[in-house]
Amino acid sequence: RVAVGKHYGYATNAILDELAIETRIHFAVEESLMRMLSFPDVETHVIEHQSLTQQLERFRKRAQDFEVADELAAFTLQWLNEHVDRFDREFVEHFLRAGVSATAAPRQN
Repeated sequence: RVAVGKHYGYATNAILDELAIETRIHFAVEESLMRMLSFPDVETHVIEHQSLTQQLERFRKRAQDFEVADELAAFTLQWLNEHVDRFDREFVEHFLRAGVSATAAPRQN
């Protein structure tokens, strides 16, 4: 169990480290676009990002714990369902009204 736990911890750490990097990049780009396009509720959205980042950091500190996987899965589902579906939809509508083309980004194959 110790050996399995050690490998589990390494894998979990690697995944959470990559998730943290990608999250910081995503939030930085998103917040920059919001400011550039004068999204009216940008500060509330930034506070939401800070809260999500803090939660992710707490998971990273507990990565060796086997039980973190269930909590991380619940956190990710909540994040996707609540943050992306609710908060991000608000600024997408704002971006579209501001004239940003929905097809502006190249599609990746």
